[in-house]
Amino acid sequence: ISNSSTVSHTFLQWNASISSSSFVEESLLMEHSHIGPSSSIISNAILGPDVHVSAGEVHASLLGPNTNAHHQSLIIGLLWPLGRGNVGYGSNIGSNHTGRLPDQENAVGEGIFWGLSCIIKYPLDLTYSPYSIVAAGA
Repeated sequence: ISNSSTVSHTFLQWNASISSSSFVEESLLMEHSHIGPSSSIISNAILGPDVHVSAGEVHASLLGPNTNAHHQSLIIGLLWPLGRGNVGYGSNIGSNHTGRLPDQENAVGEGIFWGLSCIIKYPLDLTYSPYSIVAAGA
């Protein structure tokens, strides 16, 4: 935990790190998961092994192993236990779901790639669509 980060009620497994003015509360960071180097907000989340979140927000979500969420992305209520995917720049996964607490969710399969600026509304189930690309139109 370094560089002005704030952490409360959070468990960190070996070699997990939080840096660069990030805020983490009520979460679990598994082995080799990293928050930073850019400021991030994580709350009520489970980040699996080798998950990297930078300059984004993750709320009430489970991100499986080898998942990356960089570049000002927002994730709310996402169940992604198999991970191995990426969240592109500006993606809003669960943005404005109902305007209240996370009361709906999205379940996805392994290897999903959320493209640039995707806006995903809930409920959504992609558990039987592994290694799919979800892209925003131009």
